[in-house]
Amino acid sequence: AWEYLQNADVSAEVRRNGEQTGHFMMARIEVARGNLDSARMYYRQYAERARKLQSPSQLRATHELAGIIALAEEDYDKAVAEFKQASQRSPYTYYRLGLAYEGLGEMKEARRWYHQAATFNEVVSLSYALVRQKAADKAAATS
Repeated sequence: AWEYLQNADVSAEVRRNGEQTGHFMMARIEVARGNLDSARMYYRQYAERARKLQSPSQLRATHELAGIIALAEEDYDKAVAEFKQASQRSPYTYYRLGLAYEGLGEMKEARRWYHQAATFNEVVSLSYALVRQKAADKAAATS
C-alpha cells in the first residue's frame, strides 16, 4: 500500500498523511503479532511526526499507541498514564484503562472503567459495537 501511495498522483501532504496513518496502523498490527520492537519503531515514527505537526488528535493517538504497547509489555502503570492522555471520546480507551487497572490488581477501578466503556454514551458506531459486550463482560467478571 505504501508503494502505491508513493507512486500515486497525489499531493505531498496527502502522501505524508497516508504514511502517518500507515505508521499508526502498522504499530497496532505489530503489537497484535507480538512484535513489540517493530511496534515501537512504528510508534516512534508516528510520534515524531505528530510532535512536529502539533496535531491534538495525533498527539492523543501517540498516547493511545504508547498505552497499547505498555499493555502488551504488562507495564500497567505506564499504560494507565498513557491512556489518561489519549482520546477520552473512545470506549476503547476506557476498556483499555480497565485492562490496565485489572493488570495492577485494582479491581474496583478496573470495574469502573469497564462499566464506562460498556455504557459509553455515543451514537452507535462500529468501535462502540465491538467493545460494548467485551466491556460489559469484564465489568461483571470483576465484580
